Amino acid sequence: MSQNNQICKSSIYLCIYVYMSKYI
Repeated sequence: MSQNNQICKSSIYLCIYVYMSKYI
């Protein structure tokens, strides 16, 4: 979870990508 948060702060696009991958 904390890793995802770091990715979010680094790049919002990467955050969305990871988010989508989780649900697909």
